[in-house]
Amino acid sequence: MVNVRRRTTTIPYHATHTAAISFARRVAIIYTITEAVPHDIFQPLRPVIIYNEAWRQRFLTLNTKNSNSSSSSRFIEANKCSSVSNMSDEDIAFTNAKKVINVCDNGKPFDEIQDLVVPDAPFDCQADAMKDIETVKGYDEWMAAFGGTTVPGFTVDVHSIGWDAERKVASFFATFNATHTGPGGPVEPTNKTMNTDYAYFVFMNEDAKCFKMQKVWNDGFAMRQVGWA
Repeated sequence: MVNVRRRTTTIPYHATHTAAISFARRVAIIYTITEAVPHDIFQPLRPVIIYNEAWRQRFLTLNTKNSNSSSSSRFIEANKCSSVSNMSDEDIAFTNAKKVINVCDNGKPFDEIQDLVVPDAPFDCQADAMKDIETVKGYDEWMAAFGGTTVPGFTVDVHSIGWDAERKVASFFATFNATHTGPGGPVEPTNKTMNTDYAYFVFMNEDAKCFKMQKVWNDGFAMRQVGWA
C-alpha cells in the first residue's frame, strides 16, 4: 500500500498520479484519483482490473497525456478505457439460462424463450411422472397444465442458482410447494400439500442458447405427499 502522512496542504495531481502508476505496475490494479485530494488522503474512486498489457498501456497513455485537463475529464477517460462489458459470453449464456428456467418452472408461454432454446432441445428427468416429456417445450407445457390447473397457487423457495462457466451449465435448486386443489391429477383433488425439492441443469451452447435441460426430482415422494400414491 502507498502510505501518505496527513498534512495541512493538498497533494497535487501529478504526485498521486505517479504513485498510482508505480503501484499499478506491481499489482495490475489502478485507482482513479481526483485532481487534488483534500487533507492529503488518497480517495480511490473505483478499482480497475487491468486484464492485459494492451489495456494497461492504454490506461498509462490516457493518464500521462495533457496534464492540464480537468480531473473530471481524466476520470471519465480512465473509466472509458477500463470499462469492459460486464457481460462476457458466459454471463450472457447464464442470463439466458435463468430466463429459460423462469419460464419453464412457472409454465409461462414458451414464446418468451423460443429464441433462447435450440429447436426440439431435449428434456430429461428420471421420474415416472415425466417419462413422456421429451423436449424443453414439452416440459414447459406440462408445467403450464400442472402448475396452472392441478396445483394452482404454487410457490417456489429458491435455495441456490449457479453457473459453471467452463461447461456453460446453469444449476438451480429449489423447493416446490403446492396443494392439490384442481383437476388434472390421477385422483380427485385431495387438498393435500407437497413440499418437494428439485433441481435443474440447463446446458448452453456457444450461441448462448439452451440445447438441453435436465431435472432431478423425486416424484414418488411428492406423489405420496399429495395422496397420489
